[in-house]
Amino acid sequence: MNDFKLLIDGMLVKGAGTLDVINPATGRILTAAPRADRSQLEEAVAAAKTAFPDWSAKPLRERGALLVELAEALEAEQSTFAHLLTEEQGKPLSDALFEIAFSVSAFRYFATLDLPVEVLHEDAVRKVVQLRIRFQQLRSSFSQPKFSRSKFDPKSEHVRLVQYRARKQAADL
Repeated sequence: MNDFKLLIDGMLVKGAGTLDVINPATGRILTAAPRADRSQLEEAVAAAKTAFPDWSAKPLRERGALLVELAEALEAEQSTFAHLLTEEQGKPLSDALFEIAFSVSAFRYFATLDLPVEVLHEDAVRKVVQLRIRFQQLRSSFSQPKFSRSKFDPKSEHVRLVQYRARKQAADL
């Protein structure tokens, strides 16, 4: 069993309780997930509210760099996560590998997203801005070549190619 923890206010803590995670293929307990009580929930929400002003004030490129780090960390452990998804959810390994690859690409896509600021109103008391994703940015999709020009169509050629690569990688494991 793994020692999973909750992340509250930047610290890994044990849950007040646990929740058994069942492997649907075997019916056996795979692991125990931490379960927060009301107090831990309130503490996590309060910490998030406190952190939000600093996070939202960070320049977009800094936040993007953190998303790239997250993508790289997930990609480095994709096999581990894919096996865990398969055991936890009962999905085929190739589907789990595809899901991880898609998540990595999504993080990289959002890390490079440009959000131009349009000032809607500004006076001495307040400033109202609007961040707008340009339609062309959505159409160009993910930055990784295997997802480029994606319109998120599950029948598209490149999505089938990624699914094929995931099945091949699963076969090689």
